[in-house]
Amino acid sequence: RINTPFSRGYANGLMSDAYLNFGEYKTSIFYWRKVIDITENELPGELTAVYGNSAIIFARAKEYDSALIYVKKAYRALYEDSNVIHDSSAIKFFSSNIFEAWGEAFAGKQQYDSALYYYHISLHFSESIDMRFNKIDDCNGIADIYKKQGYNDSAIYYLKKVFAINGVTKRYPISVLKSATLLAALYEAKQQPDSSLKYMHIASDIKDSVYSRDKTSAFQNIIFQQKEKE
Repeated sequence: RINTPFSRGYANGLMSDAYLNFGEYKTSIFYWRKVIDITENELPGELTAVYGNSAIIFARAKEYDSALIYVKKAYRALYEDSNVIHDSSAIKFFSSNIFEAWGEAFAGKQQYDSALYYYHISLHFSESIDMRFNKIDDCNGIADIYKKQGYNDSAIYYLKKVFAINGVTKRYPISVLKSATLLAALYEAKQQPDSSLKYMHIASDIKDSVYSRDKTSAFQNIIFQQKEKE
């Protein structure tokens, strides 16, 4: 049916997701705020999921204060719902997402102890259901903080967990690019040039692959925007 709360929310959500994937965060948030408004006024049963997605979107857009507001709302909505089975895979999936966003927001605000706390909780959920994408981001977040704090061996430990995932470079190139770049820098600091060069080559190969995809995405973005104007 047309013009129902679900259809309007879904349509605005798709628009938000499209612009998020293009890296156009302001436009993505513009459409996502419409989703929030529809949900708060017409679909209260969907608030937990929408608040959780809000936290992720705002964290990616580096609007960390807003991310923290929505991750707290999502957490509160989740645990106030008496119908939720908290040991289910769906809730573990959701928890992995919101705690990763929580960690990212605190890391962006340079509150590293809090960031590590939430990254580790997210990592626990990510590993419990083999949620690899969040596991990589959790490990990258933890490693980046340890690197800044001078705990290089601990940082390397978490980054090696990323490369232990089968087929990780092909499946998650953007996240793994960060892992490889961090490892190259860490091994350079440890004066291990062979290891540093190894991960520099991995990073370079990923950049070449991503550059080819970016050219395709840029072309698609032009078509998408033209169709929207029409």
